[in-house]
Amino acid sequence: MLDDFVMACRLWSREGGFRIYVREGPQGAYVLDFDAGTLAVLQVAPDGEISASAAYPAFYDYEDWYDFVLEAEGSRLIIYRDGELRHESSWPGAPLIGRVRFALAGGDALWLDDCLFYSIEPSAMDQERVAALIGS
Repeated sequence: MLDDFVMACRLWSREGGFRIYVREGPQGAYVLDFDAGTLAVLQVAPDGEISASAAYPAFYDYEDWYDFVLEAEGSRLIIYRDGELRHESSWPGAPLIGRVRFALAGGDALWLDDCLFYSIEPSAMDQERVAALIGS
């Protein structure tokens, strides 16, 4: 299970679309739906209902490598394509922990290269603030 993390991948969609489920678990999930060049970012509740969404047309092209970076920290979700900020949100009720899963349907073709995951550690200043709040 992942809580605060960064995912950095090189992606190439040859045909069709794909989905990335982020922080998928009992609190719901973020669903990144890549379809016909458009990225739809969905916040899905545990019952499957979409509680928030945003769409980004012309997010990707077929048969072209691009750098995809996702940061999930607390309730914030940030997405970059080729180093350019493309999405930033902090929606109420966001899932705070879960797994990451890629999903393709019949006829979809996706290539992944150099897909890295790493944890975001709290800064020293954040640790000091927490210690001060709890009286340590």
